[in-house]
Amino acid sequence: MKKINLAILACLASLLATPSPAGALVSFNFTIGQGPQESISYDPYLQYTFEPWLSSESYELRPFVTGGLTFWEDTDSSDSVWGLVAAFGLKLAFNGDDWHPFFSLSGGPSYISQDYFVGKDLGGGHYLFNSRAILGLDFGQDYQHSFGVHATHYSNGRTQRSNDGFNSWGLAYGYSFQ
Repeated sequence: MKKINLAILACLASLLATPSPAGALVSFNFTIGQGPQESISYDPYLQYTFEPWLSSESYELRPFVTGGLTFWEDTDSSDSVWGLVAAFGLKLAFNGDDWHPFFSLSGGPSYISQDYFVGKDLGGGHYLFNSRAILGLDFGQDYQHSFGVHATHYSNGRTQRSNDGFNSWGLAYGYSFQ
């Protein structure tokens, strides 16, 4: 397991060290959310956004990949979960003068440290699927900052005996290295 974690961290670090082609972006993102009962989720991740697939004067549609971590904590007990997350997604951004409103959707595989959390049976296995939607704004010099609201879902997609899933809603922030 340590070799897998080190390999993932090395891949993520290489994203930051690799010069981006013109039009591509590397960003650090962070979400914090409220989950079921009194739980809180934290998701730091790196995102590599490719050149636009579609673009016009008013919008652009860009594919992206992410890799990072997830932490879930129950504030009523000492129960916590950590995980590794990867996702593929699309971001639709609308061009504005001072900010760019956007909507993004992503999904992919996850590894979670335990299969029970806050009374939920996540399915008897450590492998889940993740999906996230973010509605937000890109702003600042060269639109390097983003801020928005997110909805995130983890479940096994009914591939195992139980599928309670874990949902969280909260805030998202990102900073692009241009």
